[in-house]
Amino acid sequence: MEALFWREAESNQVLPLNATTFTRMVQPRPSLAAGRTVFTYSGEMTGTPVDDKDYQVSFRFTGKLDKLTLTIDRPKLSPDDIKKLKMAMDHNPAQE
Repeated sequence: MEALFWREAESNQVLPLNATTFTRMVQPRPSLAAGRTVFTYSGEMTGTPVDDKDYQVSFRFTGKLDKLTLTIDRPKLSPDDIKKLKMAMDHNPAQE
C-alpha cells in the first residue's frame, strides 16, 4: 500500500511532500502595487468590490468615464505618529 501511495504521488506530481503550508501562508507575497504611487485604469473594470450606492454624486451624471487616473501619496508621519502606530500594531490582538 505504501509503495502504491508513492507511485501515485509521483505520477500526480505532488512530490516532494513538506509541512511548510503555514510558513508559506504567513510569508509576504509579491505585490504589483509595491513601490508604485500612480495607477492608471482604462476600459471596463471587473472584479472591483464597488457598490454604486456608495458613490452617488449630488447631480445627474449621464457621461461615460473612459479613463480614471489616481495618484496616491503615502501620508507624512511625524516621529510621534510613527511611535503611536508601532504601539498600536504591537498591541493588535488580530496579529496574535
